[in-house]
Amino acid sequence: HETGNLTKIATTTSLNNSNAFVVEPGGRFAYGPNNGSTTINIYAYDAGTGGVSLTGTATNTGAIATQSSLIDSTGRFLYTSNQGSNDVSQFAILSTGALSSLGAAAIATQPGGICMDSQNRWLYATNTGGASVAPFAIQANGSLVSLGAVGTPSTNVACVVTSDNQFLIVSGAN
Repeated sequence: HETGNLTKIATTTSLNNSNAFVVEPGGRFAYGPNNGSTTINIYAYDAGTGGVSLTGTATNTGAIATQSSLIDSTGRFLYTSNQGSNDVSQFAILSTGALSSLGAAAIATQPGGICMDSQNRWLYATNTGGASVAPFAIQANGSLVSLGAVGTPSTNVACVVTSDNQFLIVSGAN
């Protein structure tokens, strides 16, 4: 709305405890990783109404306790941070909306928030189990290459890259 007010249009009951729901930038598909299971719900997204309808699921192999997800600006890749399995899952988004697994990139302890620069070159995962952030280089095929970890003053839960790609801002739990 132009006023910032919200109007409820529908309720979708098939989100199954998804705390990491995302819509791809082309406005055709939405994804809801299911916290507590190893599946990701795939939805057709209606950009005109904002409605979603479940069209299928994908397996997020080994992923436990998904905390965050994001889609790159091209709409080609989906990433989820999985706190219970200490990794970031990587998927290619197919033209049908289906997901093709690209594997998982390990992180030291309990990734929380994930964020990416606007040019899709770098992905960052906050470390909720320790005081660090894990940077990854994003390859042309969407896979991630770990660049180690950078220490921070406190446990981190969320991150954002500034619009000019100059700074990474993390929020701490402490």
